[in-house]
Amino acid sequence: MGLSAALVVPRAVLRDRVGGATLQRAMATISGAFALTPAMAPVLGWWLLSLAGWRGVLALLPCLAAVGLAAALLIQVETRPATTLRPGLDSVTALWKHRPSRWLALAFAASGPSSS
Repeated sequence: MGLSAALVVPRAVLRDRVGGATLQRAMATISGAFALTPAMAPVLGWWLLSLAGWRGVLALLPCLAAVGLAAALLIQVETRPATTLRPGLDSVTALWKHRPSRWLALAFAASGPSSS
C-alpha cells in the first residue's frame, strides 16, 4: 500500500487540478515516467553502489524518504474539492451506505488470502 502512493497521489492531484486535454497530456507524461523507472532503477542503483558502497545506498534511502515527506508536508497543497467528503469516519460511513462501494469492499475482502 505504501508504494502505491507514488502511483496514486500524482494522478489524484492532476484529476483534482486540471481536466480535458491538459489532464490527458499530464497523465501520459506521468505514465511514461512510471514506465521508464523500472528500467532506470538498476542502472542508477549500480552507479550509486559503485560510488558509495552498500552503506551509502542504505543511508540514502531514509534521506530520500525524509526529503519526500518534507516536500509533501511543505509544498503540496490540498487539491481535494471542497464538495467532497473529508477524510475520517464520516466518509467511511457514507461510503458504506453507498451500495456499490460496499459490495466492492466486500468483494475485495472475500478475494484476499485466507487466514487458515
